[in-house]
Amino acid sequence: MKSKGSALLTVYLVISIVLDLAAAGFCILSLVVFYLDHDYEYIEMIWAVLIIPVFAFLVNLMTLIKGHETKRTNGQRFGLAVILKAFFFNLGFGIIYITPLFIDENKAAFFFFMVLAVIFGISSLGIYRLGSPSKRSVAYPTYDKKKFSGFDGKANLRGAIGELCYINGANPRSVDQMRSLPGYDRIGQYAALPIIYMLKWLIDHDYMTEKFYRRSGINNPEDAKYANPMELFQKQEYVIGIKDIKSEILGFLDSYYVIQDLYRYNCTYAYYIRDYYEQVVSKQSNIVFCREYSSQAQEDMNRKIDEAYLDYIHEYGEEVDTERKLSWRTEGVELALYTVGHVHEDYIDNCMNMIESLDDRDRENLKKEDNIDIIIYEPKDDRCAVVLRTEDLEDYSGVCVTVFDGVVTAVCGIEDYTSPWTMKNMYKADALKSNVEEIAYVPIVPQGLGGGLEPSNMIYLPAYAIGYKNYVDNLLCAYHRMIKGLEVIYKPIYGDKAKIPEFIYVEAKADGREVFEERIDVVWN
Repeated sequence: MKSKGSALLTVYLVISIVLDLAAAGFCILSLVVFYLDHDYEYIEMIWAVLIIPVFAFLVNLMTLIKGHETKRTNGQRFGLAVILKAFFFNLGFGIIYITPLFIDENKAAFFFFMVLAVIFGISSLGIYRLGSPSKRSVAYPTYDKKKFSGFDGKANLRGAIGELCYINGANPRSVDQMRSLPGYDRIGQYAALPIIYMLKWLIDHDYMTEKFYRRSGINNPEDAKYANPMELFQKQEYVIGIKDIKSEILGFLDSYYVIQDLYRYNCTYAYYIRDYYEQVVSKQSNIVFCREYSSQAQEDMNRKIDEAYLDYIHEYGEEVDTERKLSWRTEGVELALYTVGHVHEDYIDNCMNMIESLDDRDRENLKKEDNIDIIIYEPKDDRCAVVLRTEDLEDYSGVCVTVFDGVVTAVCGIEDYTSPWTMKNMYKADALKSNVEEIAYVPIVPQGLGGGLEPSNMIYLPAYAIGYKNYVDNLLCAYHRMIKGLEVIYKPIYGDKAKIPEFIYVEAKADGREVFEERIDVVWN
């Protein structure tokens, strides 16, 4: 969707181009007239004047066509265009005063316009360098050192040791007993494992600096893509600083790898650690550290990181305009199409058919909006999932409606929407399509966290809600094995005289700090 700033800039450039062409046409017509009248002294002056609309036209045209590719903000593009045109304006008028018609009349005017041309030329160079790819290859927020500060595999040693003790059923009372545990000789690799998948993605996308390759003993960066990422991390002594990573990707790591430690987790937001738990941990016995690096897991993580990076670009980068419009047949509304990842035409048609099949209430709410965008993400299976977005992201106004597998699963503010392919959203879609009458009697606190089958720890839940609760339970069980003194609270919230809770609030704390929180919605209207 084109932002208001981008739209206004486009209008300004189009109007300027029309005026430039008109002025250039007038100059050319004047050249013909003076030539036919044999007034040759005016011809050189007109040639000088013609510099102004011709170069102004070229500046406006290049800003309009190539502006998005420069990764500059709308303000920088506007400022650069205006100052460049001011440069050519003063240059043209300066040249006028050295043509035969004026050269003997006012030399001071020539120097005046030339000085202004130099000032505007230097100013345009400054703005150009401000947005130059060599200095700033992406138009994203400035890197914040308080967030991502690098990779430190040693910071996870405590959790890896705790998990190793759990796996071996051991409770060592001395350092020697701990070191004698099977697998302890690889504890450094285990602690580093959650980092490796992110590191491998950075290497494959050429985001590491020469310093990293030099310390790794690699001469050609291409060779690093075929090397064992764990071995490369070992050569860095399990520590990689921000100087080992190119600055252009640090903004993304700020927004995605935003964990002060491994345990800070939330099921809702698109953080790296959430994706690691979903794609790696939950697929194999909920083991976080003490496992082998897997190329299949790397492929799964690559898809999630790619998706997060595309989301990051769409949120913070220069927006890419689209000419593609889809027609919502039943409502007569046009939708501007945006895609994320690999989306095929057949899948787009299926998603539009899903939109057509929405119930009357959902369609009635949506057709009230004047402008609707449809965002289609790369599918993960044969189900359809889209986000319908209204209004302007730049103003953070309007709403986003997530439709998954034929049902509306979320309605939120425009600043809060995420990919529809989150674990929570998929469970919610299943819930809305399931038979609410299928109820089971299950523990509130799972047995892995010390819960029993006594009536005080039992709760009625619809079958559709149990799947997501089990997912959250498994994550917390993995936490419990790693973090000593972890306190987990499950708090079901009921409506009036209800046997089934509306939602379950889950919170985990360690040493007085919150390390996990989630809301498991049970009843959706």
